[in-house]
Amino acid sequence: MKFMGGRKSVKLAAIMLSALLSAALTMTACGPERGTADSAATVSGTDMVEAPAADSQSTQGESADVTQAPAADSESSAADAATFVSAKADAGNGQKQQKENQKVAKTAVQKKKKEAVAEKTAKKAGTGSSVQAAVPKDAKVAGATRKKAQTLQNTQSDTPQTQSQNESSTGSGSQTPGNAAQTPSQNAGMAGKAEQDGYHLVWEDEFNGNSLNTADWNYEYHEPGWVNQELQKYVDDSQNICVKDGKLIIRAVKTVDQDGKVSYTSGRINTQNKHDFKYGRFEARIKVPSGKGFLPAFWMMPTDENLYGQWPKCGEVDIMEVLGDKTDTAYGTLHFGEPHMQRQGSVQAKDTDYASGYHTFTCDWEPGSITWYMDGQKYYSTDNWFTKKSGGEEEPYPAPFNQPFYMILNLAVGGSWPGYPDEDAKFDDNAQLCVDYVRVYQKSSYDENVKKPEAASNFRDPDSTGNYCRNGNFSEEEGLDDDLNWKFLLAETGKADASIHDQCMHIQTQDAGNLDYSVQLVQADQPMQKGYTYRLSFDAWADDVRTMITDVSAPDNGYIRYMDDTRVKLGTERQSYSYDFDMTQDSDPNGRIEFNLGNQKSTATVHITGVRLEKVKKTEHTDQPDVLQDGECIYNGDFTNGMKHYEFFTDSGISGSVSHSIEESDGKKEFAAEIEDTGDADWKIQLKQSHIRLEKGKCYRVSFDADATTDRDIMYALQRDGSQDNDWTPYSGSNVISLTDESQHFSHAFRMERDTDPETILSISMGAVGGKRITDSHVVHIRNIEVKEVSDQEVPVDPETPADPEKPEQPADPEEIAAGTQLIQNGDFAQGSDNWTQYVQNPAAADMTFEDGRMNCDITAVGDADWHVQLKQGGLHLEKGASYQVSFKIKSSESRTVRYAFLNSKYDWYGGSDIALEAGQEKEVSDTITVGQDKESDPDMTFVLSMGKIDNSPASQIELSDVSVIKK
Repeated sequence: MKFMGGRKSVKLAAIMLSALLSAALTMTACGPERGTADSAATVSGTDMVEAPAADSQSTQGESADVTQAPAADSESSAADAATFVSAKADAGNGQKQQKENQKVAKTAVQKKKKEAVAEKTAKKAGTGSSVQAAVPKDAKVAGATRKKAQTLQNTQSDTPQTQSQNESSTGSGSQTPGNAAQTPSQNAGMAGKAEQDGYHLVWEDEFNGNSLNTADWNYEYHEPGWVNQELQKYVDDSQNICVKDGKLIIRAVKTVDQDGKVSYTSGRINTQNKHDFKYGRFEARIKVPSGKGFLPAFWMMPTDENLYGQWPKCGEVDIMEVLGDKTDTAYGTLHFGEPHMQRQGSVQAKDTDYASGYHTFTCDWEPGSITWYMDGQKYYSTDNWFTKKSGGEEEPYPAPFNQPFYMILNLAVGGSWPGYPDEDAKFDDNAQLCVDYVRVYQKSSYDENVKKPEAASNFRDPDSTGNYCRNGNFSEEEGLDDDLNWKFLLAETGKADASIHDQCMHIQTQDAGNLDYSVQLVQADQPMQKGYTYRLSFDAWADDVRTMITDVSAPDNGYIRYMDDTRVKLGTERQSYSYDFDMTQDSDPNGRIEFNLGNQKSTATVHITGVRLEKVKKTEHTDQPDVLQDGECIYNGDFTNGMKHYEFFTDSGISGSVSHSIEESDGKKEFAAEIEDTGDADWKIQLKQSHIRLEKGKCYRVSFDADATTDRDIMYALQRDGSQDNDWTPYSGSNVISLTDESQHFSHAFRMERDTDPETILSISMGAVGGKRITDSHVVHIRNIEVKEVSDQEVPVDPETPADPEKPEQPADPEEIAAGTQLIQNGDFAQGSDNWTQYVQNPAAADMTFEDGRMNCDITAVGDADWHVQLKQGGLHLEKGASYQVSFKIKSSESRTVRYAFLNSKYDWYGGSDIALEAGQEKEVSDTITVGQDKESDPDMTFVLSMGKIDNSPASQIELSDVSVIKK
C-alpha cells in the first residue's frame, strides 16, 4: 500500500492499514465485473475508490485501487489523516455513538480536504497541461454524424423549466434561488474567475451522499445499439451508477454468460426537467477510463427538443468527450444545423492524460458565444452556428442555442467513433467515469440582442489554367504533413505510406483500416461558391483492381459533402476520371478534395496524378421548385439533372461500404447504389425526395423501374416528414418489393386519407429490409420514378389488398353492419402478411415473419416508444355506442407488456389495453370494448398491436395468432 504526502509516522501507517483492512470487509464499491464463475470477483479493498489528492493536478493516489487518506500537506496534519481513516472504518458493532462519531469525523475531513483543494487550485491554476486551440481539419470525427435521439425516463414537460422556475432541491445537490452569490470556500475549477466575470453559483452536486439524488438526476434506460452502434445497455443498477466517497461513479460492466456471449451494461443520467438552464457556465471535475472502446461524456441537450426540430436541428453541446484509447486529448463540440454541421476544438494534456487524474472541464455559454476550458484554460470558442426547421427558413440567431438545456453524464462502450473494446480493454475499476462535482454558474442577466457574425468572403483565384488544386500534377515533391497543399492522413488502424515522385502520388497501404478515411489524401483551401457547377478530374490506377472513394467536403461545416462520396473503380492501367457537381450550399472558402483509400478490402498501391478542381459554369438556382405538368408530383424522376432534388442518406456506420452515382443505360440516366453492407436496418440506406404535395381525398400512383445484381428486397413509401416529432406515417403504406437482375416495373395506387401535406417524403429504403443484412457487394438500379395523381378507379377497394371474391363482403352501408360480423381479415394469418402492415421505427429493430398460422416478431431492440414496433390492420368500421369482442393469442419469450388499441386517422383512442405477458406462457386475450358516445362512427379505424418500449420492456420474440374483432 502506498501513502500520499510526506509527514506520516510508522505508527500512523500501522493504524491506517489496520483500519482499512477492517473496512474492506464491509465497504461496497460499484461492484465487480460480472462473468462466468471463473471470472467472478468479490468485493474487497481492491474494488474501492480512493479519495483524490488535495492537489487537483496530482496524479498520485487516483488509480481507484484502494481507499486512501487525503494527502498530508502544509495545511493538513497526520491527525487529519488518522481522523479520515477513523471515519471510513466500520467497527461493525452497531453502536449508535460510534456511527455518529464517524459521521462527524468524515464531514470534518471532507471540509478540510476541499478547503485545501480550493486553496491549492487558486495557487496552481492552469498548471500541468498544454492547450491547443484548433478545429481539427485532419480527421473526421464520427460525432459529426452521430444522432443522439432523446427518450428519457420522465415525460417532457409541456412548459420547459427555465432557470427562474427551478425549485430548491435536497440531498447531495443544492440549488441557490435567484441570483445570490454563493461560492463555497471549497470551490475549485473556475470559481474565482466566475466571480470576477459576474457569475454566481446557482446549482451544484458535490456527491456527498451515499446514492444518486433522484431529486436532481434522472436515470436513462436504453437498449444496446440505440445510437451509434454502441454495445452497452443503459440501466440503473448500483454496479453501474453509484455515489461513494464524495464521487459519482458511472461504470461499464462486462458480462460473459455460460455460452461465452459477451454483453455490456453502463449508466447514463440527466437533469432534464429538474435542472434546466438557459445560458451559464457548466463545469465538472472528472477522471475518465482508459481502454479501446470507452467513450465518457459530459454534455447538454435542449429540454424541448421539438422547439426547432429533432437532432441536429435542436442543437447539442458536448462539454467533454475523451476516446478511451486516446486519453491525452479531450474534445469540446457543438452540433447544429439543417443539414447537420459541427464546430469542434480539442485540448491535449501535457505529461499526463485525462485517465490518470482529475481535470476540470468547463463550458461557458452566452448568447452568441460558446467557449470551452480545461483546468481553467480556454482552448476553443465559436460564435458561428445556425439552424432551420425542415424545409423552412433559417431561424433567428442565436437559435438553436437560445433555449433551456439540461446536462447529461454517461459512459458508452463501443460505437462508430471510439471503436470497440479489444483484448487489451480492461473493465473492473478501470472502466469508470468518476465525477467529483458538477456546478452551474449564471450571470444576473444576459443580453440576447446579438447578431450572427458575417461569413468569410475571401475566395482565392485559381491558377492560370483555371485549376484551384495546388500541385495537382505533383511536379513538386512536397512534404505531406502540413496544411500547405497536400496532406496525408491515417485514422484508427490504418497503416500506409505516401510519396511523390515521377510527377505522381503513390500510396502504399499495409492496413486499410475499418473506416473509409483510415487512409486519406486531402487538400483543403478549395474556394466553393454557391450557384456554380464544378468539375473534379484526375488520372488514377492501381497495382491490382480495387476501389477508392473521392469527394469534396466541408471541414469547417461538419464535413458535409459538396460533391457526394463517389466510389472510383481503379484498374491496372492509367485512366481519366471526371465528375461534375453543383454547389448548392452556402459559399465556403475552405472546401476539401478527398481521396479515401481505407476500408476498401484492398491494400493494392494506388497512383494518382493530374488532379484538377475547376469552376465550369454558373448555374441558376431558385428557391422555387421546377414546374411540374400532367399531374406529376415528383421532380427529376428520370434523373436527367443528376441528383438534383434528391438526397442519398447512408448511416455513418456503413458509409464506407456504400456509394452512389448517376449512370447511363440505353441513352437514359438511372440511379445506381453500390452496396457492400446494408447495415442492420432498412432505413440505413435511403434515396429520398422531400417537399412533395399530397392533397386529402385525392388518389395517387407511385411507380418506378428497378433491378439489382443480387436478389433482394427494398421498401418504398410516401410518408410524413417526422424529423420534428418522429411521426413518419406512411400515407401509401410501406411497400416491400423483391428485385432480381431483370428490370421490373413496380406500381402502387392509394388514396390520401390524411390531411393535405405539402412536405411529404418519397423514401426508397435499401438497407436491411425485413432485418435481412446483406454483406455481398451488389448494385441497385432505379429509374423512371413517377408520383402522379390518378382517378379513383385505379385504387383498389382495400388500399392494402384487392377484393377477394371468396370472402364475404361487408354491407355497402356501414350502418347496416350486423352483429357477429368479423372485422379483422386474415386474423389466422393463413394468407401470411396479407391485410397486415408491419411498422418498425428506428431505433427499434425487429423482423416479422408469417408462417404456420402465426405472426412471429423477433425484436432485438424495442426502441424508445411503444409504437416503434407495430403490427396494424386498417379499414375497420367502428360505430358510435357499439361493442366489440376482441380476442387473440399471444406469447413472449421474455416477461414484458404489449399494448393493443383502436385508433382513428388522428390517433384518437377508441379502446384497447395493456397486456402483461409471462415469459414463455401463451396468453388468450378476450376483451370487450365499447365505443363511447363522445366518439363518432369511423369507417377507417386501425387495430394496432404495439410491441416497442413499454415501461422497461426487454427485447424478445413474440408470437401472435387467432386475431378477432367481432361486433356484438
